[in-house]
Amino acid sequence: MTHTFFLLSTIFFLISVCFILQLFISHYLFITTSQPLSNAVDHNSSLSSTMNASQSQLLTFDPVIQSLTTIPKPNEDLNIFALPVGNGDCTIVQCPSGELIIIDAGNTGGEGWMEAMIATFLKPQLSKITTLMIMHADRDHFSYIPELFTLNDVPNLERIILGGRKDDYTSPPFRKWLNMHAEVVEYINNGEPCIGKCNNDPPQCNGGKDGVQFRYLGANLGNSVDGRSIMMQIVAGPNFQMLLPGDFLGSDIEELLVNEWERRGQPLRSTHLKMSHHGNSIRANSKVFLSAVAPAFAFASASYPAPPEWYPSCESIKTLLNVGSIQLRRVPGRFSCGDEADRKAIQYENWPYSIYTLSPNIGDYEMVTINVPMPPRPHTNDSYILQ
Repeated sequence: MTHTFFLLSTIFFLISVCFILQLFISHYLFITTSQPLSNAVDHNSSLSSTMNASQSQLLTFDPVIQSLTTIPKPNEDLNIFALPVGNGDCTIVQCPSGELIIIDAGNTGGEGWMEAMIATFLKPQLSKITTLMIMHADRDHFSYIPELFTLNDVPNLERIILGGRKDDYTSPPFRKWLNMHAEVVEYINNGEPCIGKCNNDPPQCNGGKDGVQFRYLGANLGNSVDGRSIMMQIVAGPNFQMLLPGDFLGSDIEELLVNEWERRGQPLRSTHLKMSHHGNSIRANSKVFLSAVAPAFAFASASYPAPPEWYPSCESIKTLLNVGSIQLRRVPGRFSCGDEADRKAIQYENWPYSIYTLSPNIGDYEMVTINVPMPPRPHTNDSYILQ
């Protein structure tokens, strides 16, 4: 009897210890900061108090951090490459057919991939580029374009889609390059506001035959160059949606889009989010917007947080984590964010959440890649393709 009681007590004690250790690990050990950087502040306590992200099983399409020098050969899947251009933007969509759609290519200076590195990455498949989209008229979205696509022949470029108005694009080299390709240049909805139905067709993979849909959510809704960004969603199959908001600024515009698409019965919910305006928290990435999108994975294109722009903002990251939809990474890695109010930066060495910064300063020029397996073609009439 005494032996049985002792055995049961021991088992109960071990179970209790395991439970306490599990709580300790999940709430404290997942997040550890590096040695404080210059002018850094330890946000570990403030961030960890908000980190209630979902612990559920990883989805199929979790991003992979890779160091690639050339784009892989097409594999009949949808592949998306977010390049580490630092404080700029460049996203490459490789359609199942192999066709390439380039979304932005620029940088405001500083660390990050330059034109030559992007050219090397694309060189094996330059002939596959059919569409170039510039989300809006800030130079960090287009500054690489004139050199990149003048020195390298792109024989099958069919469309150049521009967000904003014609007079937003004041850069002489870019204006000159646009004039050289005037026959394929189009300004979305002629620079006028639109939600959903704009007068331009969105990009297409293989003429819409690949089962991938690009869906315009809104464009030209603000009074600034940033506010006239294109917001677009990429849909492939029933379980993959990627939201690309460009540099959309204005919590009022974000709320307008959330309410309008919910009214239409097509909410903004997306599995993957490229954070607006490099992760800005003052005029973008509002709680209303991030709650509506509820992404499992998110990334921001930004240099290491430093003056004058502390992106991505720690405040945006807190808001996103509070939504509770972010998944865990398969392998924890480095991550950094900036405090826009106190103008300080923090780096996490064992960041467990699927929020990524395309920062060459902490990622060694690594990019985020996403592979979405596609069903056998043809399947253009599948019910999951939005109409």
